[in-house]
Amino acid sequence: MGSLVLLTALSLLFWIWFLNQNNWREAVILALITLAAIIVIITETLGIFNLITYQYVFYSWLLVNFIFLVILFRKRAFVGIKVENWRKIVLEDAQSLIRTHWVVLGLILAIITIGFNGAAFEPNGYDSLSYHLARILHWLQNRSVDHYPTNTIRQLVMSPGAEFTMLHLMLLGNNDRLAYLPQWFSMVGSMVVATLIAKRLGADRSGQVLAATVALTIPVGILEASGTLNDYVVAFWILCFYYFSISLIMGEQNWVTRFGFSFSLGLAILTKSTAYVYALPAFLWLFVHYLRARQKEILLTVIFAGVVSLLLNLGHFTRNITTFGSFVGSPTETSLYLNELHTPTAVVSNLVRNVSLHLSTPSGSVNLYIVQAVKGLHRLLGMDVNDPRTTFMADTLLFQYGLSTQIRHEVYASNFVHLVLIMLAILVFILKGHEIFDSRNRNFLVAYACTVLGTFLVFSLVLKWQPFHSRQQLPFFLLFSPFIAIILNRTLKWSVNLTGVILLVFSLPWLLFNQSRPMVSTAYLKYLVYSTAGRMHLSSVAQQASLDKQFFYGITCDPHDQLFREVQSLHEPLQDAIGYLEDQSSCTDIGFVPCYDQIEYPVWKMLRERISSDLRIEHVLVKNGSEKATHTYPPFNPCAIISLRREPENSLLIGDNIFNRVFTSSSMDGNSSVSIYTK
Repeated sequence: MGSLVLLTALSLLFWIWFLNQNNWREAVILALITLAAIIVIITETLGIFNLITYQYVFYSWLLVNFIFLVILFRKRAFVGIKVENWRKIVLEDAQSLIRTHWVVLGLILAIITIGFNGAAFEPNGYDSLSYHLARILHWLQNRSVDHYPTNTIRQLVMSPGAEFTMLHLMLLGNNDRLAYLPQWFSMVGSMVVATLIAKRLGADRSGQVLAATVALTIPVGILEASGTLNDYVVAFWILCFYYFSISLIMGEQNWVTRFGFSFSLGLAILTKSTAYVYALPAFLWLFVHYLRARQKEILLTVIFAGVVSLLLNLGHFTRNITTFGSFVGSPTETSLYLNELHTPTAVVSNLVRNVSLHLSTPSGSVNLYIVQAVKGLHRLLGMDVNDPRTTFMADTLLFQYGLSTQIRHEVYASNFVHLVLIMLAILVFILKGHEIFDSRNRNFLVAYACTVLGTFLVFSLVLKWQPFHSRQQLPFFLLFSPFIAIILNRTLKWSVNLTGVILLVFSLPWLLFNQSRPMVSTAYLKYLVYSTAGRMHLSSVAQQASLDKQFFYGITCDPHDQLFREVQSLHEPLQDAIGYLEDQSSCTDIGFVPCYDQIEYPVWKMLRERISSDLRIEHVLVKNGSEKATHTYPPFNPCAIISLRREPENSLLIGDNIFNRVFTSSSMDGNSSVSIYTK
């Protein structure tokens, strides 16, 4: 129930901004920006003094809510007038909107469905189990967000903005079931911002509704909005940044625009480093506008945004510099993601491979045809399709070029229909734009479309290709949603309701059959996709049980089956190992050694469920630079070590102590192994 203080703060912020702006959509995004900034301030301030505990965080939010109530009370002279405006602007407007654009009801139902999905499932995204959620448990244990020794260096160097919000939700709610809310609220917020951008571009009400529909139905967005990654969060901040950039260019250079522009940029950088890539084209657009208009206010706003961004990120930058000597973290880790070759052919290679990610299908044969075509193009370019200078971890088979058939997985999902809509909108605009739009509006649309296309170009220029890049391209598709909407609505005169229904129907596989968190249990489809007769050829009971879990999976499954969805082979060995620890002693200080895949969160969760919630868990055998990180807690003296290495050693030397292996459990498929070591 403690998490209600966050919802209360958001509600009060909405009213404060609505009273100021008299625009409920702007009030929504400004409230979310303000809430996130306050979360950063509270987290960093309490962390300095090792006070990130339930009591201090809860009382901090009580103080914040009291301040908000005082602000609202001081505006009491205007409340009566504003409430009438609220009824007119929101309630009456909503009724009129639903009467004329009943597809909005479908959008609301889809939003509720995705939200229910997130609440019904244990967090189970692969990266979440590795570092998004695992780092939060270390912060809670240390009562600080200071760096700590870890074998999973991404827990330290990756931007922590989204996890700060998850930290508050998990701490105040005393569980992880609400950890998906930052992604879900970001999806809702992105729909709102898409309508505002569409309005800026000249769309009428129908075009704005269509922009929200296009934004909501992006497949990878649907899948991510119920999970605990951070791609939708950074996408939302980027959309806000572009909206306020457009407002600046259109001459709205007031303090609210400067606030939104500056804080959305800082929060985007604090959430994910891809923000730099997506923000650069907007800055170029602003720079060109500045050269033409010579508006000093824009230059001052950009400088102010730089200061705000630095302040919001100062804590994270300082921790990285202290531990690794660089504000971006470990140079070795960072270099893995950045292109080493920037020739025209290298950029074309990345562009082609990034576009092809959105052509993937459930058919392996169709995907193979596309892959062969891309490889043929690379032969013409004289480039290796897996050139290590432009491909992330090119020497590992998992990261080499290919297309996945798992199009309902949040990591591999393609946005094929939306890619087609982008190309269609651009083509129609080129052919008919001069007939529909006046020169001023047309030029602005050209500038906007070129800027958004520039984000894809910069993305391909800066970042090495990965098979998981489709999710990191979510901001690109969201930014194009308003453009698609206004072109289809103004030039083709497509019915908003009909187009919305088509898009919503198309999105049903992603809404209902999310591979990680299916709303409809795939058990109901067993006769279509997985018959009993089809299992007879399986060579072992283990293979049969594994496939049973894979296909007979849904909301009613055991929470541990949900938690281990991405790492099923780890479940039983970990259960066995924790059972051994449970029977042996009252050990409460446990060292941890991950496997190469660095899965950690399930280990914490099961240890604390089965043994004690007061367990202290620290990484040992750390040799990546983070071993220099220290915190104010007493020296760590483990009484047992839990190792996930597949080929465990017989003994481990930890400091001056030798720990001998006393227990090992391995999965039947050989993919996972868990060992226990004691002195």
